[in-house]
Amino acid sequence: MAVYVISYDLSNSTGTEYSELDAFIKQNIDTSALKPTESTYFVYSSMTVEELRNVLLPYFKSAGDKLVIAEVGKFSACGGSGLSKETTSSLSVKLMAQARIL
Repeated sequence: MAVYVISYDLSNSTGTEYSELDAFIKQNIDTSALKPTESTYFVYSSMTVEELRNVLLPYFKSAGDKLVIAEVGKFSACGGSGLSKETTSSLSVKLMAQARIL
């Protein structure tokens, strides 16, 4: 299991595509996925980066669509007045779980 950050941009989206992608992530990758910004998720998954990419790629259909996935290391930080305490606390729990595995 690892914590990953998934960041994406659907260039020609009408909003429906974002909703479908959001639903897929929450239903199939991590039901407790954190979404601190409009198109960024932190997920806890047993999948590899390549497996995550492969299951998400069908949602990226336009030439300008972008997807970035990275494993989050045990030394990570987040902040800002727009992030709720619940989000930063939940992220800390996920990262602490990851650190115990390492």
